[in-house]
Order: sequence, then C-alpha cells, then structure tokens
Amino acid sequence: MTEQIQFKKTFREELISDEVQEVISYRPHWIIRKGNVAFLLIILMLLSLTWFIKYPDIINGSARLLAINPPKLVSAKTEGKLMKLFVTNEQWVQKNQHLAYLESTGEYKEVMMLKEWIDETIISTQADEYEKLNSNPLPSFTNLGELQSNYQLFQNEFLQTKQTLASGYFQKKRNALEKDLQYLASLKNNTYQQQQISAEDKQLLDDEYKAYEKLAEEKVIAPLELNQYKSKLLAKEQSMKQASSQLTNSDISSHSKQKEILDLHKTVTDQQQQFHSSLLELKSQVEKWIQQYVL
Repeated sequence: MTEQIQFKKTFREELISDEVQEVISYRPHWIIRKGNVAFLLIILMLLSLTWFIKYPDIINGSARLLAINPPKLVSAKTEGKLMKLFVTNEQWVQKNQHLAYLESTGEYKEVMMLKEWIDETIISTQADEYEKLNSNPLPSFTNLGELQSNYQLFQNEFLQTKQTLASGYFQKKRNALEKDLQYLASLKNNTYQQQQISAEDKQLLDDEYKAYEKLAEEKVIAPLELNQYKSKLLAKEQSMKQASSQLTNSDISSHSKQKEILDLHKTVTDQQQQFHSSLLELKSQVEKWIQQYVL
C-alpha cells in the first residue's frame, strides 16, 4: 500500500511541470485573501455609524404662499358711510369696475351720467365735431354736491359755445357779413360799369369840346357858348372822380367786412378751445370725486 501511494505521488510530480508547480505553490497577498472580509467589515461599520449619527428629515423654516390672483384690499380714500354695494361675495369683477360708493353730498347716478356725457363729448371735440353738441346737449343736474359749482361754470361755457354752431349767433353774424360782401361786390360792379359809361361819355364831350373850341377860334361861336361846353366837360370829369372814389370806398368796406369775418372766426376758434379746456377740467374734477367716494 505504501508503495502504491509513493508511486502515485511520483507519477503526479512527473505530470506537473515546474511552471505550473510555481503557480500552484504561490501564496497571494493578504489583501486579496482577506479583502472581502475587510470590505464587509467596513460596510457594517458605516451602517453602524448611520444608527448613531442622525440628520433631521424635517427642516423648520418660514414660507409665503402666493396665489395667481390673490385677494386685493380695497381701501376708501375718505371716511364715510357705505351707501351701496354693487357686488356680492365671490362674484367675479372686472378691472376698474365700481364695487360700492360712500356717502357724499353728490348723487352717484348724476355724477356717473355727467361722466358718460363728458367722455362722449371729448371724443366729438377732439374730432372737431362741435355740431354734435346740438344732438347731445348737456343734461340738467341739480344733485352733484361739491361738483355743482364746477358744473355751473361749465354750463356757461357750453351755452357760449353753442352760439358758435350753425344755428348760433356767431354763424348768423358770419352769414350776414358774407351777404354784405355780396352786396358790396354787386355795388362795385355797377359803379365800375357806370365809370366805363362815363369814360365813353367824356370822350364824346372831349371831341365835341375840341370842335367847339375850333369854332370859337374862327369866331363862329361866342366864347360864352364855349365855356358852357367846357363846364359840361368838367362836370363829367367830376362825376368820374366820384365813381372812382365809390370804387375805393367799396374796396375799403369789403376789406373791413373780411376783417370782421376773420375776427369772428378767431373768436369762434378761441371759444371752442376754451370749451375743450373747461371740458377736460370738469372731467378731472369728476374723476377726483370718483376716486374719493367710489370703491
């Protein structure tokens, strides 16, 4: 039996080469042999540390939540009793919508009607359509409170401006002046025609006077008779000068009428501009009232 075992050992050593024997007999480094165990111990140690070292999952802090359309605080500009609320709770509202109005000496409805009239009139005046004041007259208001005095002053401007319209005093006066210009033009034309006729008549008198002057030189007629023809000639010249003066006076009168029309046009323009300024001033006062008493 011992010989058999010795034979197997000798036979195995003969089959294994030196190189293979060297690889098999090599002892690895301890890190390779004990690495898995060390790695396992490190992981266990880290897991143990997580049990002793704790990090808070909840962090206390302050935050502010904002909605897309958060509630808005509506503050009154003045102290007073709330007279009427136009909206209900949770009702949708639009930008610049009136929510309520406070107690004041002016009536809310009249102020709103005045504001609406002012806005419409501003559009008309900016387009130079003052004739619309006839179709959209100023309403009568008596309960505007502190706006009543401003309204009364504006009412006077409105009445004066209406006189500048087609049916007003200024337009009637302009029509009368234009009619006077037509009369003066007709009179000038007649005077000019008379002047032409007088010039032809004078030419005839000149020819006749020269003939009689020649007869007087020849002693055919008496000098006294020649003087009579000369007097007629001078009278005709005087008539022509008067006609020329009438033409000049007609031109002066026409120029004066045209100047009156220009002054009248300037007066109308100034009044309309003053009306527009008064309209904007009243609009400013109304908006100031709304800001103070309307939410």
